[in-house]
Amino acid sequence: MLHQKSKSIIQNIFSLTIGQIISTALSFLSITLAARFLGVENFGRFNYLLAIVFVVSRVIDLGLVPIVFRELSKNKSDFSLLNSALIIRIFAFIPTWILFNVTLIILDFTFTEILLANLLITNTFLSAKFVSFRELLDLPFKVSLKMHFPMLVNVIDNLILLILVILIPVYNFGLIYFVIAYLLANLPGFLIIIFLLKKKFRFKLKFEVRNISWLLTLSLPIYGYVILDVIYQQLDVLLLKYYFDYFEIGLYAAALRLVVPLLFFATAIIHTFFPIINENIVENISQNKKIVSFIFKMLFLFPTVLFLLFLFKSDDFVRIIFGNNYLGASTSTSILLLAQVFVFFNFFILNLTVVYNKQNWNFFLAAYLLLSNFLLNIVFIPMYHIEGAAFAKLLSALTASAGSFYFLKKLGHRVDFLSIGLLLWIALNGFILYLVSFLNFYAYLLLGILILLISFLYMGVLKRTEIDYLASLFKIEKWLLKFRIIRW
Repeated sequence: MLHQKSKSIIQNIFSLTIGQIISTALSFLSITLAARFLGVENFGRFNYLLAIVFVVSRVIDLGLVPIVFRELSKNKSDFSLLNSALIIRIFAFIPTWILFNVTLIILDFTFTEILLANLLITNTFLSAKFVSFRELLDLPFKVSLKMHFPMLVNVIDNLILLILVILIPVYNFGLIYFVIAYLLANLPGFLIIIFLLKKKFRFKLKFEVRNISWLLTLSLPIYGYVILDVIYQQLDVLLLKYYFDYFEIGLYAAALRLVVPLLFFATAIIHTFFPIINENIVENISQNKKIVSFIFKMLFLFPTVLFLLFLFKSDDFVRIIFGNNYLGASTSTSILLLAQVFVFFNFFILNLTVVYNKQNWNFFLAAYLLLSNFLLNIVFIPMYHIEGAAFAKLLSALTASAGSFYFLKKLGHRVDFLSIGLLLWIALNGFILYLVSFLNFYAYLLLGILILLISFLYMGVLKRTEIDYLASLFKIEKWLLKFRIIRW
């Protein structure tokens, strides 16, 4: 049984990681090409409308997913809560959509902008990018550790989008075509997910209302967090439009597009270990302390390494990916990469508090993030433009993580993943990367990756207890022994 669980965990991590990498790469390529084809201003207009739609789409979220995920992890064949959550969101969408359009008209948006906004909000039903309906439909696959199915479907979505984007310069299409493509690319994947749910889990959408009151009662504290968090995530884009124009948003959106997709790593790690942490609450609570500490270390290392690699060649990275028109995004991208460390932490803490039924904390965390980010933005954006927006996000996320660590300590989780050896490893790699940054871009990139990889394996970044735990979990003791991965 234990061997079978380890095998399922390995397969799930592999599916999540590979699937997210491929999907992220395809999506990234699609958006990058669209940014080049549309130009900075139209790209800014698209991302401004997208930011608004993201905020509106979260109104129907109601904080349902973590609770449904937790309960479905306990009873994988009971879909009553999942059905209730789907019904709630369907009925919540209708008045939200009406109010959304009335607001656009009152605020004097152009006809074209209203059309584009409606196309984008329709995508909340179809797209995995909008965590509304597809997120709920993925839950049976998550709890059963069969994420290779949704990951394959996401790859199909993004492949279709890439093909449609490539047609933009061929037929001289513009922004309206791109938004239509952004919507229709997800339709085949949505239908495939519905088919797989029925075939693999015999899932049927039913009108379940008996659990709605109970579900909403538990979810509302999370809902407060969700609303505040999505405003926090999009606030900098909205304020940039208030202070400047679509061109500034286009540059900042390019920086975000380089950084935000990295959340796939945190998602893969957290969603894989979430069922284990949830089960250990009953079976082996002491094991959770080791798992939580290990996850924090991984969430710290991944964005930190990317920040170091990007920092010394930021202009070259942006030029090669987006073109010379977007060079103004390089500094803000570096700052946002560093901020991802604390964004990852806060994302994990959100899931962890749900496990311990302490989701009320998430509302206070989100309220602090939103308020601090708003105040910092109105100070820094007028002075430093997009760099000010990025720095505001870094400071708000960092201070929120500090408060969350104190809260976790109260729950019995002392966050102690940092060590002198780890800090020395970061400092040494930063110094070496600075030295090799005088080489051309491709030589720097190759040497930088090799230096980081070799030093990670042989300089004891992972403790012996962490290596032993991973080895037993994934059955890779022989592999580790072969390469002699030991503590520094």
